[in-house]
Amino acid sequence: MTALTRYQRIEASALWRAGADTQRRDVILSLGKTSLIISDKQERPLAHWSLAAVERSNPGAFPAIYHPAGDPAETIELAEDERAMLEALETLRKVVAARRPRPGRLRLGVLASSMALIMAVGALWMPMALRNHVANLTPAVKRAEIGQAILDQMAPMTGAPCANPVAFGALFNMVQRLQTPDSNGAWRVTILRAASLRTAHLPGRILLLGQETLELADEPNLIAGHLLAESARLDQTDPLIDYLKGAGFMETLRLLTTGQASAGALRVYARDLLSKSPPAMDQAALHSRFTAAGLPIGPYIASLRGDTTGSDTNNSNPILDDSDWLRLQNICTK
Repeated sequence: MTALTRYQRIEASALWRAGADTQRRDVILSLGKTSLIISDKQERPLAHWSLAAVERSNPGAFPAIYHPAGDPAETIELAEDERAMLEALETLRKVVAARRPRPGRLRLGVLASSMALIMAVGALWMPMALRNHVANLTPAVKRAEIGQAILDQMAPMTGAPCANPVAFGALFNMVQRLQTPDSNGAWRVTILRAASLRTAHLPGRILLLGQETLELADEPNLIAGHLLAESARLDQTDPLIDYLKGAGFMETLRLLTTGQASAGALRVYARDLLSKSPPAMDQAALHSRFTAAGLPIGPYIASLRGDTTGSDTNNSNPILDDSDWLRLQNICTK
């Protein structure tokens, strides 16, 4: 949209209605390179409209009412005094209309224009690019919300997370001990009553640990190793992209335009995650992570071979003292 380069820093106040059954709300509009961005007063994105698909339902009347092509129920209302944004949107509509094929043009020109349009749309909306785009736009607060929603969908399959308050201090001490200055942010650790789960991670930097993994371990360094390895996976892969890959194109588009994830997609992802084994880690990266945390890697490596005792390693420097370790092992007793 080179014709709109001079409009790219324009913002305007407007009224947005997400659907026919929802109330209008005050929002801020801003123009991106390819989209009209709708944000709340705290500048948190609420929806994105493709600039190439913005339509006006009441030409010449005010307040001007716009909607995405094919969805007249979602609307934006602009007052007449928002002249800069109105000029930009009307210029856009003229540019799009001028690029539509018209009878009588040369066949070669029509073919070239059609191919250019197909290539542009394909490059913009190919699934991988769209997933990455949505992941980059999703703030930490929304990621945490999605992670919690996935946890809620797990509850019918696992029961409530382990939450004996006596053990919270011990778990906090372990997590604090594992976090290093180069960690990419704090983790939230949740222990689930799921026999099939060893470890996993969710959007919002949530680490999951299976109750059986905790109860079979004979010493705290082994559990610390599982959490440290899972944190390394979290830093190497974006769980939001993993969720969107399984949810599919329409769910990705839904999250982009509404900021909401459907319960059905969340439920499917929660069920699948509980049945998966953690993927293998690059050994060099794993050793580096353990070294940075000052944690022996032996107990963790031994557990991958089925040995949960850590008896072949030097455990003279446990990450928790005996009282904290006992408390942590009882986190699921309440």
